[in-house]
Amino acid sequence: MDPADPSPESAALREAWEEVGLDPSAVEVIGRLPLHETGTGFLVTPVVGLVPPDIVLKPDASEVAALLSLPISVLLDPAQPARRRMKLPGGGEWRDIYVWPHDDHYIWGATAAILLSLARRLRGEA
Repeated sequence: MDPADPSPESAALREAWEEVGLDPSAVEVIGRLPLHETGTGFLVTPVVGLVPPDIVLKPDASEVAALLSLPISVLLDPAQPARRRMKLPGGGEWRDIYVWPHDDHYIWGATAAILLSLARRLRGEA
């Protein structure tokens, strides 16, 4: 959050506008997920919102390498995400991590953990 952001929701909407061109007026904010602390010590407040399915995004190349989507059916699948053993980048230690299936990307780390929190909420598990 920037000092001028009055709430995590406003920070999320501002960041989404800056990074992917998501018009804040197109988002129906529906809540927050539990706080998530990353392995690098950042504290993330995941904000959940609904957007129209035909929304056109314009990623800022200096901020975003690629856009990806994950079908809600994957989030609702009780067999997902898979657990994998992975050696952390930079010659780090081996860890068991969650990995979400995607044709083009390896979704793991903080993103996978936050998606798992959302999936459990949507499945009625949390």
